[in-house]
Amino acid sequence: TIDHLQTLYKKHVCFSQRHIVDILKVYGVDLQVYFGGILIGPHCMNLAEHSEKILKAILAKMKEEVQDERLVKAMEKFTEKMVEIFAVWYELCMQMMSKKYQDDDAIAEWKRRVTKIKRLIVDLIVTDPPLPGEENPLKLPTTLKWFSLLSSIMLKFLEVWRCFGDVDEQNIESNHPQRNAMAARHRGRRGPAKNLAIM
Repeated sequence: TIDHLQTLYKKHVCFSQRHIVDILKVYGVDLQVYFGGILIGPHCMNLAEHSEKILKAILAKMKEEVQDERLVKAMEKFTEKMVEIFAVWYELCMQMMSKKYQDDDAIAEWKRRVTKIKRLIVDLIVTDPPLPGEENPLKLPTTLKWFSLLSSIMLKFLEVWRCFGDVDEQNIESNHPQRNAMAARHRGRRGPAKNLAIM
């Protein structure tokens, strides 16, 4: 049964993952097993909408288990930065889901939000990570969807069509050649420098 499988899962998974999965479920966010454990559709929106409560609940649970003061401070710093990132992400999600006509003011707001989330992500991962130097496990996002969001592709789309919400998300797949061309342009770079250039 599913209950038996969940019991087995909880018995064999690490404490942090177990707590994170349980807290996400409270807010209607389920990992999609068939999609490699990622979040899709409405679950992403639920995560963005309730991110501050989710992140603070996860932090509280981690503090019950983690004794290392340095690591606790890193978790607090990570949580603080992620709350800010998710706040902007939620605004972007709402704008992407909207079927309303996006006027010049809305497009200017889109630009402002994208610029802000780029700055916040780079600050979290490169400029001022919770754990510095070699201990920093964080990497810049370079997936196609992040590339499309953070580059000018979606802005150009918005300027032409004045709306995202009526468009099939599969259209983003047509951006693969542009993302691959950008990666090829920076093939001489490695690691975070290359990811930042692509982003």
